[in-house]
Amino acid sequence: MGVSRGARPGVRDCPVRERQWRAMNRLALVVVIALLGVGACGGDGDSAPPDSPAALFALRPVIEESAPPCPKDVPDEGVDVVAERKDGKVSACLSLGPAIVDAADVRTASLGDLEGGGKAVGIALGRTGAANLDGFAARSLGERLAIMVKAKLVKAPAIQSPTFGGRIEVVGLPDAEATALFEDLRKRQNPSN
Repeated sequence: MGVSRGARPGVRDCPVRERQWRAMNRLALVVVIALLGVGACGGDGDSAPPDSPAALFALRPVIEESAPPCPKDVPDEGVDVVAERKDGKVSACLSLGPAIVDAADVRTASLGDLEGGGKAVGIALGRTGAANLDGFAARSLGERLAIMVKAKLVKAPAIQSPTFGGRIEVVGLPDAEATALFEDLRKRQNPSN
């Protein structure tokens, strides 16, 4: 599993497109790194109703990290505490703020096959979602952003790029989970977003 590096044909001759492609590759790399540990993390981010866009897919800021055991009651509305797992054990408790981006921000979704096997879910955000993610990333370099799929913590990598260009590529999920995420996002996608 990996992210191709370099420019696509027809991109190299346009400096703006080249920068956009590199930014997209940086985001894809962050998401790839985040999703490689999909089986190693878990926890409920259950403040969102089960049928809400934030329950399906969300990027949420990590506002605090503490040692286990994780508290069951969280006094602040909109904040969830989820267990981050490593090697099957709870390694940290992450307090998550409200979603920066969720499934309602998805303009389009696509599903593709990776060269080495597996699936990739391509997500294009609408203007508001792209602006929210880029604004947060520019203010929060080095801070962690939790990737939540179906209200479960996938991973919480540190932000390494100030811009994402409105595109996210999710790889590393088992094929069935990637296909389900794509189908659910496609049902909700909003091309006019």
